[in-house]
Amino acid sequence: MELQPILLRAIAQRTVTPLGATGEIPVDFRLVAATNRRLEEEVTAGRFREDLFYRLNVITLHIPPLRDRPEDIIPLAASSWRLPANTANASRTPQPGRSWHTTGRAMSVSSPTRWNGRVYLRGRT
Repeated sequence: MELQPILLRAIAQRTVTPLGATGEIPVDFRLVAATNRRLEEEVTAGRFREDLFYRLNVITLHIPPLRDRPEDIIPLAASSWRLPANTANASRTPQPGRSWHTTGRAMSVSSPTRWNGRVYLRGRT
């Protein structure tokens, strides 16, 4: 709860005070917030500020977990293989003009698998 007033002030006044600074500086930003909690319930329970909730609650986008949409697993994996490799995976990077791909057998083996938990793209930001 202690950071909520700070965030609310930055959103409302469009200024921040850097740590150790004596004055405020203006900021211009867009804020995208994500949570796995039901903020309406958090407001009712007193764990989330109502005024901050209404500032943040402009557009709600519900994205179901990947375990509820297994048909998206292969396209997501394929798109991550097309991303440039980080330095740790540089030796596994395909030649220019080539990309990683899945075989039909790999897709058929992975498709019926139940994917519990989280899927991470290591080294991707």
